[in-house]
Amino acid sequence: MQPLFTLEFRSFLDRENLSYIEQNKCFSINNGSINVCLIPFDEYAILNHHLKTHIETFILHQDQWIKKREIVESHIKVSSGIYESFYARNCIVEKINTSIARSFHNQNHLLGGVGAKYNYALIDKAKNRILAVSSFSSPRVMDRGEANVKSYEWIRHTTAIGVRVAGGMSKLLNKFVKDVSPQEVMTYCDAEWSRGDSYIALGFKKHSETGEQTFYIDKSTFERLSIKKIRREGLDLTPDNIQKKFYTLRTKGNLKFLKSIV
Repeated sequence: MQPLFTLEFRSFLDRENLSYIEQNKCFSINNGSINVCLIPFDEYAILNHHLKTHIETFILHQDQWIKKREIVESHIKVSSGIYESFYARNCIVEKINTSIARSFHNQNHLLGGVGAKYNYALIDKAKNRILAVSSFSSPRVMDRGEANVKSYEWIRHTTAIGVRVAGGMSKLLNKFVKDVSPQEVMTYCDAEWSRGDSYIALGFKKHSETGEQTFYIDKSTFERLSIKKIRREGLDLTPDNIQKKFYTLRTKGNLKFLKSIV
């Protein structure tokens, strides 16, 4: 019998009329334009090293499917060419407060909301609708060999579900650079969902990889908890408690990118 996770994912592809070939819980979609590999709970402790090819590959864990299904579906649809299209030249950029930015990230990004010093919204002038939000940190002084530089983290870039904005990331970044005059901008992307091509197109260079990371998934709420958060909240991580209350998840971690601002 097919697991419910696989059945539900296949049903989504059929509903959206996306062609696919399925093999060992991996789906080659739209004539191989993207791959999606499903990782059920019972495989969470295994670091899944799937073949790296020129084809975009997404690693979809079962907790993401349960908690963030609408966002996951949107990501796959947009990557498959199913989206509402906009152009950044027809949009304006405005500063927004942390509350509005956090809410937008929560509704549209797999990692959810975040606190940030600087938040910008890309707004469709015709409908006065927020299409994307970028959030940036306060500066940190970093030693870059010959000099110390003021470096800012691009903590989150989020596009609305079902939307693609040509030039949107560039317009938001340029507004931040104009306002703040950073010497450097750094950012991370999830290695299981992106190769960082969008950042490279903006002039970022790959700096490093974090390597594998461990998370604990609450079996009752499916909340994803980092080691840092668990320590901060003082949760009990004895072996018996872990086995009883959590799934232990190993991921490929993040890719780090840097851009020097001249």
